[in-house]
Amino acid sequence: MIALARLVDTHGTQGEIKARSFSGEIEHLLGLPSGEVRRSGEVYAVSIESARPNKKELLLRFEGVHSIEEARKYVGGELWGSSEYAVPRGADEYYVRDLIGMTVLDGDRSIGTITAVFDGPQAPLLEIRRETGAVLVPFMNEFVGTIDEGNGTLEIVQPWVMDSE
Repeated sequence: MIALARLVDTHGTQGEIKARSFSGEIEHLLGLPSGEVRRSGEVYAVSIESARPNKKELLLRFEGVHSIEEARKYVGGELWGSSEYAVPRGADEYYVRDLIGMTVLDGDRSIGTITAVFDGPQAPLLEIRRETGAVLVPFMNEFVGTIDEGNGTLEIVQPWVMDSE
């Protein structure tokens, strides 16, 4: 399962919920039949009765939710669904979930593991955990070389960026 959208508000009085896609696109979510809403540590299984575009957002109606009061329970949560409903990747694009856990290489030598990815001012930042602690490395061509998803490895081309001092 993958996080697909944030449920941002209710819409109208009949239980519709506004969803903002994490990808910025909504077409790939229109056929989503079911999923999970994860909110405040709770997980709710939902069946999607209807989904329709509304400007750059999606209006969802969950089965059994017919009032604004019932819909409020989901607002602020994330809609998770099958990864087949994720927006298709372009060339040289990666899902964060696929980067986490990759072994980081300097040549053939393992130097760490990607444990998280954060938004940075110019590029995403890879948190790389090493024996001596963690460092943040910009996910940019100047620092990252070959990514081998099959082997779960990512090459650092400027090893000095791993220096924490």
